[in-house]
Amino acid sequence: SKLNIPAGMTKQVWLTIDSRGLKPGKYQGTISLAGGEVSATQTFTFKITPVAMPEQATLNVTNFSYMHWPIAKADPTGVAQDLREHYANTQQVISPYLPYFEADAEGNFTKPMDFSKLDEYMELLPETRLWILWTGFEWDHRKMRPKEGDDRRTKVFTRWLTDVIAHLKKKGYGYDDFAFTWIDEPTQKEMLEIVKPSSELLRQIDPQAQIWMNISGDNTETSLAELEGLIDIWCPNESKLGWDFWRGKRTWFYGSSSEKGRSPT
Repeated sequence: SKLNIPAGMTKQVWLTIDSRGLKPGKYQGTISLAGGEVSATQTFTFKITPVAMPEQATLNVTNFSYMHWPIAKADPTGVAQDLREHYANTQQVISPYLPYFEADAEGNFTKPMDFSKLDEYMELLPETRLWILWTGFEWDHRKMRPKEGDDRRTKVFTRWLTDVIAHLKKKGYGYDDFAFTWIDEPTQKEMLEIVKPSSELLRQIDPQAQIWMNISGDNTETSLAELEGLIDIWCPNESKLGWDFWRGKRTWFYGSSSEKGRSPT
């Protein structure tokens, strides 16, 4: 097969060998590079072991796919295929894909929300097991996260959550198929000022709707006690494992190297 690489796009090319359908044994291949001033040929070998990976993994695997970034926008179908092949069966949907509202000074919606971006995203990845809707309240560009003394925000957020949940139900998704996350890697202060009031409001609107939160930074067992019962899926990073606080709770694991140039293995 041939692959064209735009000049200056990257210094490294990572190859993934899809062994589905290959019989166990040793294989050999050749990589040939040809360009205006560069050419090279390299032989490589690999071994296929008698172990077959399932079509669907038991493990839930999520990442921040950032489908709005240039590479993903240039080849959304290819990126979607790559995610499927690497078992990324849970998607973090970043806030630009979530519907925006138009409301008057009292917080009444002046027109229905447009769900087309969210629908297109979901159609691109139909095998997704769980959709995590990230509202991006660290930026709060929608001006709707709850704030004490601001009744308009509460009214807007109530309507927004109600409409989003109704839309997902209409598309055939159940409560186990989606969850909300308000902010990425919140601090203790943000847990109290953003996560707590947002979760409390969702609990009032629809107690069955799920909330997913990743936990890192300065959060402690003591500080998280303030949110007891307000999070359905806790996702601590490696520094927060082993706490008694996680007992009896639904927990995931979160790791982030923040180094995109390293080997994908």
